Amino acid sequence: MTLDAEDPNWPELLSHPVDDGRDETVLERHLLTVAGRAREVTPEDTETACGRPLHDAAALVGLAHDFGKATTMFQTHIGNDSGDEEPSHHARLGGLIAYYALSRMGYGPKTCFAGLVAVAKHHGTLPNAESFVSTGLEQDGTWECWDDNRAGYNGHARQQAANIEEHHPEFARAVVDRLVGEEGCWSEFLGLLGATEPGDADDPSASLRDCLRERFMYERRRYQPDSKLFDDGETYLDALRLYGTLTFADKTHAAGVTDDDERIHADQLDPSQVWNHIETLGVDDADPDALEARLNEVRSTVQDHIGGRRDGGDPVAEFLGSDRDVATLTLPTGYGKTLTGLLAAARIRAATGGDRIVYALPFTSVIDQTAAVFDGLLGGGPDDSDAADLDESDPATGRRLTKHHHLSEALTLPNDDEDEPTTEEPTDEEMARATMLAESWRAGVTLTTFVQLFESLAGPSNTQSMKLPALYDSVVIVDEPQALPLPWWPLVARLVEALADEYGATVVLMTATQPRIVDDERTVPLLDSETLATLERETDSDLPDRVEYEFHPTALETGDDDADVVDYETAATSLVERVTGTTESVLAICNTIDSTGDLFDAVTGELENRSETAATDDGFVDVATRFEAEIVRDDTDRIGVPPTDDAERYRAAFVRGIAETAGGERPAVLFLSTRLRPCDRRFLLTVAEELTAESIPTLLVSTQLVEAGVDVSFDRVYRDFAPLDSIVQAAGRCNRSFERAPEAGEVSVWRLAVPEGSETLPSEAVYARRDRKTDMDLLERTRTALADVPVGEAVPESGVAEDAVETYHDLVGETVETMADDNDLLTQFRRAEGDELRTASLIDSPFSFEVYVCRNEAEYDRVEEYRVAERNYEFDEMERLKSQLGEIRVSVPAYRRDSDTARKLTNLKPLSHDGEKRDATERVLRPDDDPSFFDAQTGVDVPESTVDARIL
Repeated sequence: MTLDAEDPNWPELLSHPVDDGRDETVLERHLLTVAGRAREVTPEDTETACGRPLHDAAALVGLAHDFGKATTMFQTHIGNDSGDEEPSHHARLGGLIAYYALSRMGYGPKTCFAGLVAVAKHHGTLPNAESFVSTGLEQDGTWECWDDNRAGYNGHARQQAANIEEHHPEFARAVVDRLVGEEGCWSEFLGLLGATEPGDADDPSASLRDCLRERFMYERRRYQPDSKLFDDGETYLDALRLYGTLTFADKTHAAGVTDDDERIHADQLDPSQVWNHIETLGVDDADPDALEARLNEVRSTVQDHIGGRRDGGDPVAEFLGSDRDVATLTLPTGYGKTLTGLLAAARIRAATGGDRIVYALPFTSVIDQTAAVFDGLLGGGPDDSDAADLDESDPATGRRLTKHHHLSEALTLPNDDEDEPTTEEPTDEEMARATMLAESWRAGVTLTTFVQLFESLAGPSNTQSMKLPALYDSVVIVDEPQALPLPWWPLVARLVEALADEYGATVVLMTATQPRIVDDERTVPLLDSETLATLERETDSDLPDRVEYEFHPTALETGDDDADVVDYETAATSLVERVTGTTESVLAICNTIDSTGDLFDAVTGELENRSETAATDDGFVDVATRFEAEIVRDDTDRIGVPPTDDAERYRAAFVRGIAETAGGERPAVLFLSTRLRPCDRRFLLTVAEELTAESIPTLLVSTQLVEAGVDVSFDRVYRDFAPLDSIVQAAGRCNRSFERAPEAGEVSVWRLAVPEGSETLPSEAVYARRDRKTDMDLLERTRTALADVPVGEAVPESGVAEDAVETYHDLVGETVETMADDNDLLTQFRRAEGDELRTASLIDSPFSFEVYVCRNEAEYDRVEEYRVAERNYEFDEMERLKSQLGEIRVSVPAYRRDSDTARKLTNLKPLSHDGEKRDATERVLRPDDDPSFFDAQTGVDVPESTVDARIL
């Protein structure tokens, strides 16, 4: 008999029992479906490390993965009969079968190992390769088998193979014969495994263990893993791809996603959709000389160039015609980078025949703003003939767009059927499938973060690996790559290479300040500085400078004496003088939370002193306190978990109220840092944006969270001394659309003093640390790049944002290249150390607590709903509520488990009701808890006297 998915010949063998209302799943059908889906999502032209077709290997792995479920032990296990104590796990036997079949089919050792590991760990995570060989495959104990059922994994595999031979030999022959393509292979495998007779544990003369040792070990004085297999990353890349494909195919089929579910396939973004949207934009201004209209002309010219609509060449076509696979797009702030990059990506996708675009940003704080641009593009409109195909309430829940990060509830729902509309709520099972497909990035466009992209590529968890098949033949936009932490640069360069070579993807690095992460020999600029200058001259030769820089005498000093820094009182006076009695807006960016807090306190103190001197009621409008009184404390989820439908109306009314109160001698004052809840940060940042647009005098004191991708514009920006690319990013928040024309925006750089309770300058603490071998003094390289810039004088934008930045990135790039061979992350990737890479994080954070800050009873009710779901084991509901609660979650560094901060936070109520989880670091701050834990202006505040706490 042969295997048959439509009419199974062994219907009594199950892979999954009846669950959540779904029918039981027949093992035979599951194996064939997973194999077919694995083959389908793997392009035919993709090759393994040994040059063989990867899609054949993926199908083979899919067919082998659950073979071990054919034992009577497993069938008893899923029948909920606990009487059988024999081993019911199945992955190791499937892994050994996959290895045997790949080897017999002529695949090389790297791919054979990758297939073995992918199957053996398909319910877990990829291990460190060499330790898996030495402890999982070679050690005697793993192959031993005793009558009382104590055995190593390979010994259990013997028992299980013998059990299948005894009870279902025809099924085993059918599977293994299909795997290898010839008869008799099951018997050969039994012999190699040492399980020719039921219960036989004797090693035959030619054993599977000997074959594995010969393939993966070398003998010197003793057997050791063959380092040649684990020294270039090729073995790991085969393992990543087979593991990701298997996990996706297995989990989606087990969840009930059928082959005809349209959500497996992307709703592709066509270049015409981007063009149609671009053509609807612009300023309807009767005066063509208005600066905004002139700037739009420049944007349009740049987009025409990238779109291939100008004479003199098509940069996208030239890039595609080259032998390179990484494009760069370098555009100044205000030039429409998001849509221009998306236009380039859509054209590349259409030309290369791929299905998907992945757009990655550095921070979750800018995801929603960028998503608004995408919603406008993908959400349909009068000129969009496909609008009826969308879920018009939220384009991000359909097949066109997925918004995926750790705070979002990602969903990919079926498109509405106009002929059969329904008002029924989706079931939990349907919502689980929608979440699974969204997190697998099956939509035409996925908007995500660097963490989701690069950590998943490097060392994915089981769930993270499901997105890897979506990267085949995709276009990956990396927006603001300079925000990647320096220790990751060598690995990111290798991952970009893997995206291009192993996944067939095209990568676009997009920023205003292009770092040297990827070797120039792999890249092609879609727009170089000379071409951009030509386009600007042709469009508007008189366009004024957007900003000019001024470096305070302290900025480029190297000492830390009081004379070499600006104290907070002096800084506050300068800020207040700029914003009081004017219609100007001022942004001050600091390097640490403590420095930001000290400057904010100095600013509010200066404003209060001035109001007392002038005998006025208030010297400023405290936006955060008003926000607390008018929006938060009314016990409704206006902006929290989840926000009400009237959230936009509430914010508009709030802004009107601030605008009516502020003005003249009373500026609006705000504070932003990661100690504020995500929903609060988003609300207050939007308020600041709207106040500045209405020329309300506004002063915002913030950490660096406003630097990348935040679409807010101030008249003047002050920046504590930082690496040059950060300074230029800060300047991107100044005069973004030439609102001050004909004057330029003003960007001042100074060096702030040590904050109270600390011992280190904020700039030195963050950007010149020497704790690890990968640390680099970026301030020194900034000073070198700015050596020719005059101090205390206005400097044109081009002198900093172009000339000095290029020098800076050359200096940093050269240093990173010299450190690449000694980079731990890159070494771990080459050596296939999956366990190590899975714990690596782009977010270099110390030990911390996750605090759910409930500012009213309605928000606390959501926490209680989560606890109820937890008590009832309603896992889908727990996941849904946890995603919503992310909007009020604040990460608070504690640095050590025995620290004062850790002790105080531990005394808060745990999120989980489970006593065994009470030591977890998830805590809840209730509305009636000690008010010293939370300040309406500055967020979560748990004072601690240690030096480490003051640094970050």
